[in-house]
Amino acid sequence: MFGELLRDLLAHTGAEYCCVADPVQGKVLEEAGLQSGAQSETSLAVLGWGAGAEVFLRRSGSDELDDLIVTTQAAYHLVRPLEADADQPLLVYLRVDRKRGNLALARRGLATARPATAPSGGGSTTSDRPARLPAQRHPEAPARQEAARQVPAAVGALPRRQPLALPVPRPPPSPQPRKAATDAVLPAGARWHTDTRTLDRVLQALRRL
Repeated sequence: MFGELLRDLLAHTGAEYCCVADPVQGKVLEEAGLQSGAQSETSLAVLGWGAGAEVFLRRSGSDELDDLIVTTQAAYHLVRPLEADADQPLLVYLRVDRKRGNLALARRGLATARPATAPSGGGSTTSDRPARLPAQRHPEAPARQEAARQVPAAVGALPRRQPLALPVPRPPPSPQPRKAATDAVLPAGARWHTDTRTLDRVLQALRRL
């Protein structure tokens, strides 16, 4: 049903892959071209962003999605609503090599893309390898995921080190009693001739004469 449309898109210089997706059912209806596993994840992510942007603008009622362009280092990723059936909104996706392709020509070709016959509401022909689109969300920056750190298992039980015995702290030495002064100061009012120590010193001085 969309074979001719997809062949026309792949005829553009640098075109590598294109598909028609149903954002309501969340799957790719038909596809053409080749892509690797990583490229497939990128195309599904861009389709999910386009579906979220289309739903957001349609619900707001202020504007409609014309096209969505995501530019990476290797390619241009283009998403545009396909004018096929108002009751069955579809999206067409095109990936163009950035070095060999032309973004302006790719946008023009995507804008003029029309299916040969409008798909009936009873059902649509799916490709042999249908891909599931991510859940629709409002266009947001992809959340950054943090890798969970795993604690490696212990290789072997390490021998436990015996704690060192600390010496018992010794009590501080008791203060030594001060030696009493040999020469005590006479109390106020005492007389020297009645003090025996004073008399002894006087006697010793006389003997040395």
